[in-house]
Amino acid sequence: KDSVEEKREVVNMMEHVYEDYGGTYDNKALSVVNQSITADTEARIKKGKLMKIVFEITDGVPNRPEATVDEIAQLDKRGVIVRAFQIGGDRDDQKTFAEVWNNGSEQYGFVVGGDVKNLVPALTAALREHLGGVEI
Repeated sequence: KDSVEEKREVVNMMEHVYEDYGGTYDNKALSVVNQSITADTEARIKKGKLMKIVFEITDGVPNRPEATVDEIAQLDKRGVIVRAFQIGGDRDDQKTFAEVWNNGSEQYGFVVGGDVKNLVPALTAALREHLGGVEI
């Protein structure tokens, strides 16, 4: 595919994700990523030849928590690194966010809090964690 066609596909995917504007449909965004991974891509990820990282930045909690947990699990099983960063939110939102994103043995979600300037250091730390050992 040429770069123009690839960009067009990304825009089309994002339009699909935004159909339900006004809610936090994490599961739909994660599903788009999951569906974009071919068997060849998955094999390359599992062999360590390719790395896929998904960072989600959200100000809410999922409208469909169970579906979001399922999508996280599917991506994780395929070797995709999935992390979420919640900005803002009250204590109840933060609790629900943690229940969805951190309900297993691994921490997938990080609460950044109400000060958005904390987002960049959180993203930087996550990138360092996952890309620190990459050799080109």
